[in-house]
Amino acid sequence: KPLSLLRFLRGTRGKDAPMHPLMHWHHILALMLICSSSSAIHLAAPFADTAFAALQPLRQVSRTSREPALRQNVKMAALSDGDTIVVAGATGGVGQLVTQRLAQLGRFKVRALSRSPERASGPGGPLEALAAQGVEVARGDVRDPSSLPSALADASAVVVCTGTTAFPTGKWKGGNTPKAIDEEGTRAVVEQLRKQGGLKKFALPTSIGVRRPGQLPFSILNLFGVLDAKKSGEEAVMSASKECGYDYVIVRPGRLIGGPYTNPDVATLLKIEGGDKQRVEIAPGDQMAGDCLRVSVAEAIVQALLCPALDGVSIDFSIINSKGDPPTDADWGEAMTKLETHFRAAGQTQVA
Repeated sequence: KPLSLLRFLRGTRGKDAPMHPLMHWHHILALMLICSSSSAIHLAAPFADTAFAALQPLRQVSRTSREPALRQNVKMAALSDGDTIVVAGATGGVGQLVTQRLAQLGRFKVRALSRSPERASGPGGPLEALAAQGVEVARGDVRDPSSLPSALADASAVVVCTGTTAFPTGKWKGGNTPKAIDEEGTRAVVEQLRKQGGLKKFALPTSIGVRRPGQLPFSILNLFGVLDAKKSGEEAVMSASKECGYDYVIVRPGRLIGGPYTNPDVATLLKIEGGDKQRVEIAPGDQMAGDCLRVSVAEAIVQALLCPALDGVSIDFSIINSKGDPPTDADWGEAMTKLETHFRAAGQTQVA
């Protein structure tokens, strides 16, 4: 258990943590029939003792100085004021929040992609307010590679928030299956970025369970291949990073809850919010289970893109919310630094 060496953050969840109430068999059966979100059946199996709570009060840990050679690619990897950041799937729940957060910073040119930009930015559209604030709303469809050269032009960072439902629903009409969106669509974005070059950062939210598709409850979630498709998309992003010279940020959230609600799933039907579960827990890799607020996913993406400690480092981590207060900016910064320490030790840097 190599991650047990990283228990430098307090508040780990023990092996005896209670099972999620949805683990009762009749609830699982109901979810199979009516759930459709790509992360709708993330139930709380006992937490591994190696998962760490990255955003609770942290003990100060000194950081050693680094050799200049380890930072030789930082200048290239760091985002600069005026850089263009493209958000694919900007009309989805997480995509809207990422776009909004980036626009609030006022530092970057933000381009939000939609299959129907006029509708998305028009009256009543999900991007209407952001378009009025100066966000560029452009056409971009990951199912249509011919739309990607203009959609991704001059991108210094790309955030791919596209997705569909895990189970067959009306969302699948027109070929919007997990394989078409999460696998082939992500690979199309990677291929276009490989051709044009110049990318510094690539962020991709996927799902917990992508590395555990044979385990319950994830085997149920994966009945129609959503986890397989997301894993394939992750692998495309990872494998191209060295060749193309970009850092990747892969975020694996638990079942998505909280608005904006854009998918026809149980969390949307019941309007499930986080309540008093505002605290954020993060662990490297894919080892957690639970629910995650969309706003927490979006903030984790933005924090990882902009954290100076992560320039030149690629990371992948799971994230959930638990009972407690929301993280401060200082909490986020220290959590990102902890991830940097772990993944730099694992060799996930742009320096061989």
